[in-house]
Amino acid sequence: MGEYQLRYRPDDELRESRARYPIMATAKLQSLYRQLRAYQLKKVDPEIGNKAIAEELKIGDTSESYNPDSIIAAVSRYFTDAQKLVTNVGKGRFPDYSDPPKEPDLFG
Repeated sequence: MGEYQLRYRPDDELRESRARYPIMATAKLQSLYRQLRAYQLKKVDPEIGNKAIAEELKIGDTSESYNPDSIIAAVSRYFTDAQKLVTNVGKGRFPDYSDPPKEPDLFG
């Protein structure tokens, strides 16, 4: 049992991705979840504050001491990243956090 051998497995063909969009990068599921929730909460109630979203997402809810400003900034980043993700998914790119290209101004 010395040498590592590659074996052909019949189910290898079944492992090919059938994803609708190609994966552009890896993303942490917890971050994607927080981005989605921040986006949903802002869409339902545009007046909701970042502090309320942080409480909903349980950001900074541990015994450790967090800077409240950094928590609010994190929620703001989650929402901004979610907006970029949603726009870029509509263009077939996921997860893509780059700024979406500017749409041409057709009327002016």
